[in-house]
Amino acid sequence: VVKILSSVNKLIEQMGRQLVGLDELIKARFVEMFGNPVTNEKGWPTKTLEKLCNSIVDCPHSTPNYTFENTGYMCIRTSIVKENCIRWNEIEYISEEEFRRRIQRKRPEKGDIVYTREGAILGIAAIIDKDCNVALGQRSMLLSPNEHQCSSVFLSVAMNFKSFLRTALRSMSGSASPHINVGDIKSFVIIVPPIEMQNEFEAFVNQVDKSKVA
Repeated sequence: VVKILSSVNKLIEQMGRQLVGLDELIKARFVEMFGNPVTNEKGWPTKTLEKLCNSIVDCPHSTPNYTFENTGYMCIRTSIVKENCIRWNEIEYISEEEFRRRIQRKRPEKGDIVYTREGAILGIAAIIDKDCNVALGQRSMLLSPNEHQCSSVFLSVAMNFKSFLRTALRSMSGSASPHINVGDIKSFVIIVPPIEMQNEFEAFVNQVDKSKVA
């Protein structure tokens, strides 16, 4: 039994390294195609995120009332937001009434991006990749990219670059509790390569994701 468990543990560690390698492959491909999304050494046109998105809204500034019952209405804590990935298997539920309160500014939709804006988990972007009734918890914001200008996958990967977070936090240096304001994100300037190239990159990421699932 010990021998079998040891073999399984080695396999799990190997698969974990492979998953990390695939994530690094995505960023390497991004840099190869577009360069750094902030320093823009390739000289792409640039726009503010406000002009690239249909809307950018803050989360409700209140603690959700969670329930153990599967109500069909979900709420995203920042703890389940990982780079370019939401851990749906760790999702928590809220009542329909709580859900309605939390989507008054904007109802999250498939293709929208959740971005963590403060707290221990800061500066992480992930795409809502399925149609469902979901709302934001605390300490996050929601971006809805204009699909004619900006791919959700392109923007999510770009926002996860360390240079993006460093620039967004530049005005907060020395703060005991760093955070990112919605206004700062709206005025953030980022590269805008041709949408055809962004879609090509998204297709590449989708293929890598299939390998990750396998």
